[in-house]
Amino acid sequence: MAGVRKVTIADLGPGINDIMLVAVMIAKQSPRTIASKRNPGTDRTVWSFTIRDSPFDFINASLWGTKDYVNDLAKKFHTGDIVEIVNAKVNFRQSGDADEKFNPSVTSPFQLSLSEGFSTIQLQSYMAEFENEEYEKLNQLLRLPTKAPSCFLTISDILSNGISMKGEFVDLLVAICNVASVKAIKTKDGRDIECREIVVMDQTCSNMPVQLWDPDLIVQAGSWRPRETAAAIHTVMSVQQVIRKAMGENSSEQGSSFMTSSNSDQSQFTALVYCFLTEFDLDGVSRTTLERCSKCQVPIEANFPGICPNLECPVGSGSEFSKPEIVFDLRVTLSDHTGSLSGCRLVGQNAEKVIGCKVSRFNELTLDEKTSLKWRLLLERCAVRILVFKSTPQRRSPLVSLLSCEPADPIEVSTRCPRW
Repeated sequence: MAGVRKVTIADLGPGINDIMLVAVMIAKQSPRTIASKRNPGTDRTVWSFTIRDSPFDFINASLWGTKDYVNDLAKKFHTGDIVEIVNAKVNFRQSGDADEKFNPSVTSPFQLSLSEGFSTIQLQSYMAEFENEEYEKLNQLLRLPTKAPSCFLTISDILSNGISMKGEFVDLLVAICNVASVKAIKTKDGRDIECREIVVMDQTCSNMPVQLWDPDLIVQAGSWRPRETAAAIHTVMSVQQVIRKAMGENSSEQGSSFMTSSNSDQSQFTALVYCFLTEFDLDGVSRTTLERCSKCQVPIEANFPGICPNLECPVGSGSEFSKPEIVFDLRVTLSDHTGSLSGCRLVGQNAEKVIGCKVSRFNELTLDEKTSLKWRLLLERCAVRILVFKSTPQRRSPLVSLLSCEPADPIEVSTRCPRW
């Protein structure tokens, strides 16, 4: 394109003109129509979105124009699209600007402004001249968080502080457990809108429902693939290496290539451990299930059975009635020739898949039947996929959760298990 040069977000600066950006759209908002300051009595429509072209660089952009023009473009583009933007104006972000508080946090000190008739935005098609490697790099940016790990809360933080956090916006880093179908809802004022519920988990809670109301998020959620995390874990570690890494120590035994996929600076990591279940108490005195509110997921205290302790919850406040749900809540021990990991959490749907039994059915089993289930895995060599959150100054012990556990194939063990 004559007179236009391709730049990256990192290259942007005040006064730069005639530029073209290629980036992936990581967020978008609904268009807004506002009164024009330049032409009183007329309206202008603006559509805001966020783009990213590297792990470190993302920027907010606004497209201004007539209502039909802006609305048509807003419907055309979705989160995850790779777009080409030409002739956008580069402005400094204004910290006191009213729009800033409604826009996502970004790393660039600038913002982009696109105008109808001057700037253009179009889909970057998958063509020969567009490098395959560059296309894939941009696609992968969708999976990277836009904030540091320290910025995220855990689900348990929300469940235990729900009252004080009411009305607050929070950041979560979670895995997808389930994606429900889209529901059509009619509002009190007669509008037809859609809602989609997803279920998410992290290291502190295995099941929390989240409702999506944003139309673009509802569409994007249709492409999410729940419960695929465990199957994708291939980093083989011994129990001792898990312990050392969880405590922030550098192991001298990390010479093999199987250690390369985890970054030691991360606060969490996953691993595949070939080990034995040396504690798996399904038929003893240890607690195996937990009662919690089916509405807000807060655990119900044993001294007050059936009563949700969360007064901010419709059930806890008494405005609604919902029967509590029972979920698996187990602690197991993993052992190999290098050591043992005790207190590993096996909860919720992950526990149902490992045990091979729904919690409702489990509670109806006889003691002998529970014993039979236990010995399917107890003292057997298993392939166990785990999620580990490292110890911190505030939490001295690491948190270990089982994502999957199944009998190990001896051939797989002999070929993949390192010779320690």
